[in-house]
Amino acid sequence: MSSATGLRSDVVSSGAATDEATNSATMQTGILDLAPSLPPRGSTLVHRPELEALRAWNLDRKIVLICAAAGYGKSTVLRHWCASDASRPTIWVPLDQSDNAARALLARLMSGLHQLAPLDSEVIGTLNRRTTSVDAAMLTALTRSMAQRAPFQLAVDDLHIITDAHSLQVIRHTVDTIPAGCQIVIATRSDPDIRLARMRAAGDLLEIRSESLTLNVEATAEYLALLGVTATDASVESLHEATEGWPAGIALACLASGTDGRHGLPAHLNGQRHQIAEYFVEEVLSSLDDDTRSFLLRTAVVRRFSAELVNAKLERQDAHEIITRLAASNSFLIPLDDDHRWFRYHHLFQDLLNDQLDRIDTADRRVLLQRAARWHHEHGTIDEAFDYAQRAGDMAMAGRLMLGSWGRLASRGQMATLLMWLGRSSDEEIASDPSYSIIAGWVHALTGEVRRAEFFAAAAQRHRLDVPSADGAASLASALANLRSAIGASGVEQMLEDGQFVYDAELPSRSRWLIGGCRAIGTAHLLLGHLDEALDALHEAIRLAGGDDATAHAEVHCLGLAAFGHLDRGEVDPAGARVLDANRLMARNGLESTFEAMAPTAADAVVSYRRGNLPRARRLLGAVTDRLSIADAAPWYKASIAIRLGELAADLEDSATAERLVGAASKSLGILPDAGTLPGRLSQLRDRLVRPSAGYAILTPAERRVLVQLATHKTLAEIGKTLYVSRTTVKSHVSSIYSKLGVTSRHEAVSRLPTSGRAG
Repeated sequence: MSSATGLRSDVVSSGAATDEATNSATMQTGILDLAPSLPPRGSTLVHRPELEALRAWNLDRKIVLICAAAGYGKSTVLRHWCASDASRPTIWVPLDQSDNAARALLARLMSGLHQLAPLDSEVIGTLNRRTTSVDAAMLTALTRSMAQRAPFQLAVDDLHIITDAHSLQVIRHTVDTIPAGCQIVIATRSDPDIRLARMRAAGDLLEIRSESLTLNVEATAEYLALLGVTATDASVESLHEATEGWPAGIALACLASGTDGRHGLPAHLNGQRHQIAEYFVEEVLSSLDDDTRSFLLRTAVVRRFSAELVNAKLERQDAHEIITRLAASNSFLIPLDDDHRWFRYHHLFQDLLNDQLDRIDTADRRVLLQRAARWHHEHGTIDEAFDYAQRAGDMAMAGRLMLGSWGRLASRGQMATLLMWLGRSSDEEIASDPSYSIIAGWVHALTGEVRRAEFFAAAAQRHRLDVPSADGAASLASALANLRSAIGASGVEQMLEDGQFVYDAELPSRSRWLIGGCRAIGTAHLLLGHLDEALDALHEAIRLAGGDDATAHAEVHCLGLAAFGHLDRGEVDPAGARVLDANRLMARNGLESTFEAMAPTAADAVVSYRRGNLPRARRLLGAVTDRLSIADAAPWYKASIAIRLGELAADLEDSATAERLVGAASKSLGILPDAGTLPGRLSQLRDRLVRPSAGYAILTPAERRVLVQLATHKTLAEIGKTLYVSRTTVKSHVSSIYSKLGVTSRHEAVSRLPTSGRAG
């Protein structure tokens, strides 16, 4: 380029000509040397039929803009775009820093035109006048020279180099006055200031951007083959994923492993690999000022960002302007929405930026992540808020965020999300914070891991708890008591004590956790056999929940337990009403397969049996029995359901299922210090399986249904309505029952009823 630069100097700044012929010869020689011919077709061009089709369809476009970040093959596409047009000659104008001056740039353009046909003496004279800048006469000469040589293609490479205002005016003039039938093809890293919007609206502009230059998997494989690298399908897909189809990244990956491919592609590729890091530093970071470089480093700590997030995170006000400038310069910034509000960096570029930030200041990363977490929390994007808090190592913030949002997610059946969040931290990290420990206890309790639930409940107990809880409870102590009462591993008496603690703590504010206190009190009384107290507390919990989807899981649970209480009092219809409410709530919130659904579904099975719907009773019995392990985290809950279902299985003469349920109940009760009436009820079930109720087995199914109804104190006519038969039919069945059982009164008949069919 040194000789070219010198010859160019002859064109733009030589003295006034004294001999036109001499001047013409001098000018001609310089121009011919200044404009290199179009480079030959490269050997590593990947077959891109979509780009070839674009060229064929857009021959009449005034401007073709190839705009993308470094390494996307813009120059290669530019060469082949122009070489493929046999109908027009091409003027090739590769720019460098020496062209960032108006007269030098004009000389470059005029040199290209001179190659098509020699410039006349008048034009040469105009160009060689002594002026400090490009004037109107020179621009007129450019316009006339282009018109005389049309049609042609003008290929301008690396236009982003041109930043001088006068030089940009030369480019704009060239674009505005390009003759009909000509086409300007520009390769650049940033949008040039040439009134693109106006040309776009007029239909004069074709834009080829990064998304069109990105290689897909098939093109990546072809590119590797052109580079002489042999790769398996799996390694090609892995490389494509890591590079996101960035051509330079693919080539650099091959360089990292040896260009002959003998060593195979690197197993892991990131922006910290020497060749890739060096490329980014030289091609992107080195050209930026310190403030912009710092902006890139400090925004790269998050997966995506907006101007609002960046202003909050970096405590500045100009993020929108900087992001707009970076997006225009294609600094590996990828828009994530049509409005260009959210962006991310190319993954390899982000790797490099993160590595560079860690080399400078690792403490800064923690602060930035904490600020990002707070911003996302304030704007309701909790998943990202939690992720950044956890990555910052701020377990207290992570715990508060998760504890504050888990109820909403649980009510929607999104336990997998909660488990995924927990999986991002070690047990030690979780146990280091009480909020994090409490939420971990809840998640493991609701997914059947009783030992882990107890572990985290015990971990929470070791911290200070007399502070407000992020889930809205009056304190962390109340939140922990609520969790502990739900697990119930410390026995029924402790459950009642914990429930009363929660109730007393939450009553002043009437927070939603008052429901938890009522649930625990009601459950404990139910297990102790205090049915009136149990139903009072459970019905209060149901009223407090009030059909709100946010507390749907708790309401479903309490409806099921209340149904148990009504069944124990022999109240089939109220039990059925509670089951119906629970079924509707479960269907609306997708809770049919949850921990809380076990109780109403088990109650539904018993209600169905007592109403004579044996097929439904058997189906529900099997469904709940098969899912009984869901209740593992709450031994009292599993034992209570297993015993009730075992009684139902005995009624249905399904001894195998009954024995299976007895075993499950025994195992659960074995880890409880006290379990109220459950051990005695289990003992009765065992006795019954060994010695079935005398005479009961010889009753017909219809007679058994009538006997169950006799325990409800309904009249014969009311029993007939319940079973959809006449009073006469009921009376006939009662007479047969008395005869078969050898009894003479309703009370004696009911006494022969198996345990699951009796009133409390």
